[in-house]
Amino acid sequence: MQLSMNDKVDHFVVGLILGGLTGILTGSPMLAIIVALVAGIFKEVYDNLYGGDVELLDAISTTAGGLVSGGLLKFIQYMGS
Repeated sequence: MQLSMNDKVDHFVVGLILGGLTGILTGSPMLAIIVALVAGIFKEVYDNLYGGDVELLDAISTTAGGLVSGGLLKFIQYMGS
């Protein structure tokens, strides 16, 4: 297994974007995190089924992006109330 930081950053950014869009559209920080988590897991399942490299850190990186976007949304909601 070769650890590519660029790949992990890509996964983080995808999680950040998916979580951010979900959070903006629904107003739910928790749903933003869940969507990023599910996307990360599904991507690794896809990799497993179609010959890609399955890496737990990829799913964790995607979820981390969702955590950041969910946390930011929660902070914005808190500051606005």
